[in-house]
Amino acid sequence: MTSAALSWGSALLAFGPILALLFLVVYQKAQLVIVVTTSAFAYLLSALFAALIWWFFDLVLGDHPVFVLLPGVISQFLMRCGFVKLYHKVEEVIEGSIERHQQQHRQNATTNHRQPGDSTNEWTESARLRLELNDWACGVAAGVGFGGMHAMLLYGTLLASEVGNVGTLYQLSCLGIPGLMLSAINALVFSVLDMIW
Repeated sequence: MTSAALSWGSALLAFGPILALLFLVVYQKAQLVIVVTTSAFAYLLSALFAALIWWFFDLVLGDHPVFVLLPGVISQFLMRCGFVKLYHKVEEVIEGSIERHQQQHRQNATTNHRQPGDSTNEWTESARLRLELNDWACGVAAGVGFGGMHAMLLYGTLLASEVGNVGTLYQLSCLGIPGLMLSAINALVFSVLDMIW
């Protein structure tokens, strides 16, 4: 049976950095949780499109390495670009909404003949409406979404299938390290790459 120490240690190695960033950075703002969820969904869509393209190429052209790598890279690139475009569009809509709110507030102030000292109240209202979605934390949140979902798909299924099994899986190419630990290292590296790229 796969030992609990190996299972927990491998899981913490694979998901530890993602979970640390998720709890320490992302959960500070609700908007960042939305960014994580959206970017994770974008990664799932890229995996779906890559699988559909692979299926088509396998039927038509066969099992050539170019037809395996290229669709995955292109679909992930296009989904990341689509995510960034959606992100900027949402940011523009929010900025437009804040601008409309400020104009409406100014019109109400001129019709009600407010005193000039009331501008601080307008500033605090505008500051509360701003989401501040264009800082480093949003980039980290998007990376956590992409990397976390990639690690979950890459390693989560192996971890779930190995826990409770009799014996420990070893790969023939690396007999010194259990397959669970080797896959955890791969998931860690790919999740870090997803956060950086």
